Amino acid sequence: MYKRLLSITFIAVLFNITHLFAGDSTNTSQSGLYLQSDKNVRPLPFKSGDGLEILAFPDTGGFPSGFYPIDGEGYVDFPIIGYIKVIELSADTLAKILAEKYIDFMRYPYMRIRPAIRVSLNGGFYRPGLYWIDPHATLWEAIQTAGGTLRADGFRKLKWERNSLVLNDHLTPIIQEGKSLYQIGLQSGDQITIIQRPQQTNWDVFRSDILPVLTMTISTVVSAFTVYNSYLLYKRTQ
Repeated sequence: MYKRLLSITFIAVLFNITHLFAGDSTNTSQSGLYLQSDKNVRPLPFKSGDGLEILAFPDTGGFPSGFYPIDGEGYVDFPIIGYIKVIELSADTLAKILAEKYIDFMRYPYMRIRPAIRVSLNGGFYRPGLYWIDPHATLWEAIQTAGGTLRADGFRKLKWERNSLVLNDHLTPIIQEGKSLYQIGLQSGDQITIIQRPQQTNWDVFRSDILPVLTMTISTVVSAFTVYNSYLLYKRTQ
């Protein structure tokens, strides 16, 4: 009796374990299919005209950490070792290659490599300029790279430009959605711009834009009225 009960218990446990591993395998397969169908995942992340960032551990500020541009033929000129074609390599493969080549120059040749794109943040930012930005970052994070906008309503004034064409001048929904730069389609060379003119109150607008015109108009009317009265007075004296 006990042997039969023990056998049944063992079979039940074995069945549960098998079912558990089968469930894990199914979840992994579904995750893999999702990643393969995701257009924003780039197994080969490097592209001519873009760049890459190296983070060498444990000293991420030391050799050979930094940003490196990718030339038109897909090569990067690395310190000491020279040119390597990167556009046919994954980030992990490139990290292994560099670790092997730098092993004689680094005590701990451990490094992480990330793709980077060139983005121009122009106009009313605290630190406008050209930046290397991780394409997996969001537009909000890209804007924070330049210190944020000078104007309180800056997000509503942003424009996304490429080759002198405005692609989008209503970027607030994109910022709120939190999509990556890859997902929204931002490319190297694109510009995010905002007007540099300080935000104005209604009084500032009246004083700077309306008051000068109003003053000139009144002055013109008064001058014309004076000339007209002078003309009438001249006619009466004749």
